[in-house]
Amino acid sequence: MKLRVYRRRVLVALGVPAACVLLTSCTPRYTPLAIDEQDGGIVAVWRGCSAARHHGIEELGLYRSDSNVDTSKVRPIWKIHAATGTRASAVRLGQAPPGFVTDTPLRQQLSPTDILTLIANDDSEDVWAYVTFRPEMLKPGVVVFDDETVKTTAQYEKIPHSYFGC
Repeated sequence: MKLRVYRRRVLVALGVPAACVLLTSCTPRYTPLAIDEQDGGIVAVWRGCSAARHHGIEELGLYRSDSNVDTSKVRPIWKIHAATGTRASAVRLGQAPPGFVTDTPLRQQLSPTDILTLIANDDSEDVWAYVTFRPEMLKPGVVVFDDETVKTTAQYEKIPHSYFGC
């Protein structure tokens, strides 16, 4: 499966040129994935809610690329997936949480100015989310989401759930 992530929309190409799903006008404003800095590490956080069909991270890949990453052409620098249908609401980059398997270990040092895209899918396999960021953007009390959008944690938590598909 090829996945191309674009700003504010996700195009999933199923391998057949005419068979693709373009999610635009009915999609939320933001994807439910964000990152923040916790205890000196980068943590991916899945913004879920009980009314949403998405319930947590089941697969997560980190790419050295902007949000136009074509996952069929660019290899991840780190990738994990749930082995038993486990979901996670938060994952520290470079570490597989319990119930997850590391497909590609993080062996590269991340430069503060690297442009990185983190792509996740949830347990329903039809909700793909991404966040593009540079490690230098991360500071305690700051959340990065979407395409390098930065807010304080308090500002981020005030964004209506409906903006994230809830």
